[in-house]
Amino acid sequence: MARALFPILVCGGVAWSCASTARPTPQTARIPPAPTLSAAPGTAPGATATQSVLEDPLGEDRHLSGVHQLTLDGHACVSPRPSPDGTMVAYALQPTPLAAWRVALVTHDGRPSGVLALDGAHTLDPSWTADGTQVLVASTQRNPAGTPPDGLDVLLMSVTGTTALDVVTGPGMDAQPLALGGGEVLYVHQDPHGAETILVRQADGTSRPLTPGGAPALSPDGTRLVFRRLTSDGLTAELWEHPLPSGPERQLTALGALSWAPAFHPSGTKVIFASNARPNSRVPGDNFDLYVLDLRTARVERVTYADGPDSTPAFSPDGHVLYWTSARQGGRNQLFAATWMD
Repeated sequence: MARALFPILVCGGVAWSCASTARPTPQTARIPPAPTLSAAPGTAPGATATQSVLEDPLGEDRHLSGVHQLTLDGHACVSPRPSPDGTMVAYALQPTPLAAWRVALVTHDGRPSGVLALDGAHTLDPSWTADGTQVLVASTQRNPAGTPPDGLDVLLMSVTGTTALDVVTGPGMDAQPLALGGGEVLYVHQDPHGAETILVRQADGTSRPLTPGGAPALSPDGTRLVFRRLTSDGLTAELWEHPLPSGPERQLTALGALSWAPAFHPSGTKVIFASNARPNSRVPGDNFDLYVLDLRTARVERVTYADGPDSTPAFSPDGHVLYWTSARQGGRNQLFAATWMD
């Protein structure tokens, strides 16, 4: 099952011209505890979903304005990640179906600004450092015979693509990195059996496990993680929250679906994510859309309604723009952007 879920485990938030309106910059908010949902770690929340999803007659116009395609790039694009100053977006790009994945850079309005490629190695899961001069990636560069998800290691690259420094290397898959303060790096390790663990690589070079799961997202104030935890059959995943550095976890969703690729709004009060909670009968197979979870009320609202999958969302630093990948036009995943109306 781990192989089949490669786009989710690695590119899904893991790792796979922007309109804006003049609004005050949101302030980081402390989140009160939400109602606890009954599900043990690693188990399904139940045959019947315990959370409802709010759908709006306005469809995408409820949350999004000025939806437009930002790239027309190769075979597929995933995991857009805006830079800390909002001027650039890093994302994973596969130029052709058999080509190696690489990390590409565009300006916030879609102008190409370089490619971070490592000698034909697969390079995925971009994540910016706080100063915006370097990008953490997952790459097979240290294991030339490896193919994702096997053989992935966490490397640190300059935005010029001229250097690549080891962060986490070793057997198996190490991917989905996030820069923490004090020289620490969060990442996900997948063992040969497909089990995932979120770990912290500490400043002294050692790693400590945090919790089972993948696709971690860090809150704007750095005090909380939201992540995806798969059920044992790999068919369902819910979102969970883990306080940092440690503390009791809580389950955030109980949709009975495959929910993944979470990302915080800069206010810290909402999380956007992809899910197949509402399959589209017009599209063969599972159709993923974007949903937003209000952490104060546990309310889930549907954001996208287009045919074709919408996934790997991320907000601009000011919260005015939403970036994501979609196959709504032409059947290939490309980067899209829209003004966020909340």
